[in-house]
Amino acid sequence: LISDPDIILLDELPLKPSSWRMLRSLQRRMGFTVVWTTHDLREALAVADKILTIRGHSIEVLKTEELN
Repeated sequence: LISDPDIILLDELPLKPSSWRMLRSLQRRMGFTVVWTTHDLREALAVADKILTIRGHSIEVLKTEELN
C-alpha cells in the first residue's frame, strides 16, 4: 500500500473479519480496487460490493444485493 496501488489482488487469501474491516477502511480512504479470488461464496457475499462468477465459458457480474 506504500506505492499507492490502483488494484490489489488477493488470491484465496483467508482473512479474519477484523482484517476485512481494516482493508475496506483503507480501500475507501485510498480509493483502490480489491480483486479477490475465492471458492467460498458465503465469505464473498459478506465482503463484496460486486461478484464476478466464472462457470465454464460464461462470466457474470452481480451486485451483492442481487444475490441476497
